Amino acid sequence: MGRKPVSSEIKWQIIGMSKSKIHSKVQIGKILGVSESCIRKTVKTWELTKDVVDMPRSGRPSNLSDRDKSSIFRICRENPRHNYKKLAEIFNESKNNHNVSRKLVRRTLLQKGIGTYIAARKPILSIMNRRKRRIWSKERLSWTVEDWLKVIRSDEANFQVVNRKGRIYVKRFATEKFSEWFLQP
Repeated sequence: MGRKPVSSEIKWQIIGMSKSKIHSKVQIGKILGVSESCIRKTVKTWELTKDVVDMPRSGRPSNLSDRDKSSIFRICRENPRHNYKKLAEIFNESKNNHNVSRKLVRRTLLQKGIGTYIAARKPILSIMNRRKRRIWSKERLSWTVEDWLKVIRSDEANFQVVNRKGRIYVKRFATEKFSEWFLQP
């Protein structure tokens, strides 16, 4: 559980109240509904920077430039069925001075919104069958309930089983589940 962020408006109120020296930090916290440590941090930030905006976090800078991240993204989109290790190998071959790990590739793609999913299974449909289905559907868009009651239905079905046990993983956005590029026939 993380901390609830405090708005800059409340931080400015903390500064104003602490400058007036009428209330103690505990009283200010009770009035504004924030912790005493939040008040101490806000006052300290104000004393250092004369502003209440949080200072930038420290940490190790990224090994990859924005261009490198875009390159990894492009490589993934070219063949979404590659695993992270293969994507890292392809990237490292294209960039001589880089040696990225599969974990870095994974983190980079997650930041862009790309996750690993099991490819959805769909029946194999040719382009011609898709066109015929679309035409058939458009012709029946205006049908009434009475028209549909005249249709004879059968509960018989023909299923074709292809690659039953093998799972195929793809790298894609969450919204692309049934996009043709990410399906397993």
